[in-house]
Amino acid sequence: MPRPANHDDDQDGHEDHDGDAAHDPLAPHDAQGESPADRSLTWALLLSKWSELAQRSFALPRSAEGDRWKAAVPEIIALQSVFYTLKEIVELGGEFERRERAVAGDKAGLLIREHASRLHTIWKGQEFPLQVREIIDDTRDTLSLLRASGVEWVVESERLVAEHPAELIAQLVSLGFEGDLYVPAPGVPLFAQCPAAFMRDVMGGAPAKELLELVQEFLERPAGNPSRSEPNQVEAYETTGMQQVYRQFDFLKGRPVRDFVVPMEAELPGGQPLLVPAILRGVSQSVSLPPKHVDQPPLPVEFFEQDNQD
Repeated sequence: MPRPANHDDDQDGHEDHDGDAAHDPLAPHDAQGESPADRSLTWALLLSKWSELAQRSFALPRSAEGDRWKAAVPEIIALQSVFYTLKEIVELGGEFERRERAVAGDKAGLLIREHASRLHTIWKGQEFPLQVREIIDDTRDTLSLLRASGVEWVVESERLVAEHPAELIAQLVSLGFEGDLYVPAPGVPLFAQCPAAFMRDVMGGAPAKELLELVQEFLERPAGNPSRSEPNQVEAYETTGMQQVYRQFDFLKGRPVRDFVVPMEAELPGGQPLLVPAILRGVSQSVSLPPKHVDQPPLPVEFFEQDNQD
């Protein structure tokens, strides 16, 4: 899954602060190779760089453009702080408390709007700097990444055929689940290494453990007569976003030829989506009944690569 983009530091040590010197006072935007194992050092480096940025702003020329950059520095530092805080929450995943994660997401959204609005006001009627636009966009993208993250289940057995999720939906809604859940289309076989389900809390991230366990039990329970069938095998993983599975057909051959796995934000491919929404923002969705019989030989499961987008 895509990760938040970073910007390279400006290491050329400009001493010249003429009219063009205001063009890039944003060197501290990179975390200098952030190591999750040493976050305290990372934040110390960031604080040092933000202090350096603030000091450099005093040397900007006394001009309309220089004054705009001076006024922008506090807003830029604030946005960078939000960016790295969100990035750290995404990397922590399940280690970060669900309630704190929701509060952090709400607060970050308000801060991004507030500081972005002030920056636009500073350059009102002027060309908005590309460097500042990138910082705003990166911070918004990281918030979107936080809200898109969740838990994905992957098929570990040769195939998985799930039953209708009506009972599961009723259980989750009655327990107050307010997020999103996608499950396999009932009665349609999925094959090894294929995503089988995706679940996220209302503000992103993994829902409560007891809710995850209900989905795990549902996926492991084979459709039909469980007493005569081996349980399905699935494994759950935290992920930064949902992937959809499309069964793609070769109409000349008259049959499906592969299951194609793509991130939800990728360009929509052709084919039949195999994961269906069961709950969206806490509201139960209508799920079609399973077909009478699907005799589908195993299909290759292939995954989207970013180069395919070009």
